[in-house]
Amino acid sequence: AYDYISKNWNYVKTLCLWAFRYPAPTNSYPDYFTFVSARFDPRPIYEVLKAYAHGEELPEWLIQ
Repeated sequence: AYDYISKNWNYVKTLCLWAFRYPAPTNSYPDYFTFVSARFDPRPIYEVLKAYAHGEELPEWLIQ
């Protein structure tokens, strides 16, 4: 998303990814859209975004 926006929507200056964590499990679909669990266990999206922010190579499964 960050690469696409920087290449195609140069007028966008800020992008916010939402729902870092919910204070308790909702036991429904929102639980799958957070960066960490209610216990702060990192989800795969957190690790990928952290690598992207640090300029590290992204996982092969993501690039394909």
